[in-house]
Amino acid sequence: MRPWLNALVVLACLAAAGCRTDPNIVLLERENRELEDTVYELQSCLEEYQQALDSCRKQNQALAARLSGEADTVPQPAVKRPEPSSAPAGPKLPTRKPSPAPAPVPPDALVPPTIDLGTPLPERQLPETFKAPDQPPKPPAATAPPLNPALTPPSAAPSVPGPGKSSQASPPDAAEIAAISIRKEQTSGFNLDGRNGDDGVRALIEPRDAAGRPCQAAGPISVVVLDPALSGDAARVARWDFTPEEISQMAADDGIRLEMVWPQSPPSHSRLKLYVRYTTDDGRRLEANCPIEVAIGPQHAENGAPALLPQAVSGTGKAAPQWQGRAAPPQPATPETPRTTRSAAPPGRLQSAVVSQPEAQRPAWSPNRR
Repeated sequence: MRPWLNALVVLACLAAAGCRTDPNIVLLERENRELEDTVYELQSCLEEYQQALDSCRKQNQALAARLSGEADTVPQPAVKRPEPSSAPAGPKLPTRKPSPAPAPVPPDALVPPTIDLGTPLPERQLPETFKAPDQPPKPPAATAPPLNPALTPPSAAPSVPGPGKSSQASPPDAAEIAAISIRKEQTSGFNLDGRNGDDGVRALIEPRDAAGRPCQAAGPISVVVLDPALSGDAARVARWDFTPEEISQMAADDGIRLEMVWPQSPPSHSRLKLYVRYTTDDGRRLEANCPIEVAIGPQHAENGAPALLPQAVSGTGKAAPQWQGRAAPPQPATPETPRTTRSAAPPGRLQSAVVSQPEAQRPAWSPNRR
């Protein structure tokens, strides 16, 4: 029994080994299928391009036939009119056949005609027939005698605008102004006496039209300086009101320059707020404001407020009508030399080095010698 079992085991092993599939065969079959798909795809592309080529050839043939048919077409001769039966007797004239239409001429064969312009004349030389008659010379203009400067009327004297004044004869209407602005870099305090502390403020106001362009127009302007550190009526430092006539004198090319001196005592704080209001001819009030910083000095409390400039105002808030000179500072009093005597010096203290000299007495005559 044992040999049979061994034989069966050997046969089973051989059968199992003989039924195994080679992996190389599987790979080859897969590659064959991929190549077959590629062949089918190329065949489909070939058929598609072949059909497109045939279609193009047919279109070219149709176009060539159409062009050749148009070139070979010849117009038919006109139909003869039947002659009347009752023709007059006489010699029969030959019938004239209509000439065929001319063949089309290609555009390249069309040549413009040549025109002979002749020989041009040399420059600056005209025939006698084309020359214009010479004009008679004009008589010399009469020379006017020089004017005497002493007799020159005031209206004929040239008007030169002063420094800082506008060169325009008549400023535009104030109703054209749409807004005003304050030039901050040219708005600050200013000093008149050279000592510590500013005597007032200066400002540059720019009126502008609706397009934002600077324009010059005189109108009433009110300027108010407030102290933000205070409240109520104490916050108002000063106010100046200017009439249109005064503004027209202060107007310059770059705007309206105002220099205003403190009407009363100077402010107690250096950081202030400047408000400007411009009233137009139609009643509109244009306002602008900006912060300013001024220098505060002790001399204002000692000497009081300085004199007003033409841009400044009096205590009632109106601008001073005329130039006013600055009041001269008070002269310091000359201290008197103290007079002390030996008898006036208190005991226990040093006596003054300045001692009053006794007055010289007038000598009296005496016969006795002393």
